[in-house]
Amino acid sequence: MAEPDPIRELLPKRVAELADVVGLEAALKLVELRGGRRLYVPKHATAQHWLVPYIGLTAVEQLAAHYQGADIEIDRCQDLKRAIIVAEFERGVSTSILAAHYGCTERNIRYMVNANIGKPKSKTLKDEHTLDWINEFGLS
Repeated sequence: MAEPDPIRELLPKRVAELADVVGLEAALKLVELRGGRRLYVPKHATAQHWLVPYIGLTAVEQLAAHYQGADIEIDRCQDLKRAIIVAEFERGVSTSILAAHYGCTERNIRYMVNANIGKPKSKTLKDEHTLDWINEFGLS
């Protein structure tokens, strides 16, 4: 049995579906660009579509084929963001730096860290490579 992917475990259902359609990297880019808002997906993809420079023509074609002219909700992935913050705190990043980077208060950072105590290890992101990779997508 394959080990569960800690990133996918933290994705909202709609973003997980999006990742199944266009891949995790493109899905996270869409979260960065449109998280918390709707995205109109055209029925037919073209090389001139505004998303092509961000996720590529193939991913836009996959979106169009799957969603066919629908408005889709792009979730903000708050559970994933919280897990990233906790993992960075566990790596030694201060609450002050985390609060400044993620645009919240130090108290909020402490709350997130304390709320994560006792969570199963699969719900946290400890792999530095994974954290660095995921931070490229600007979920802050």
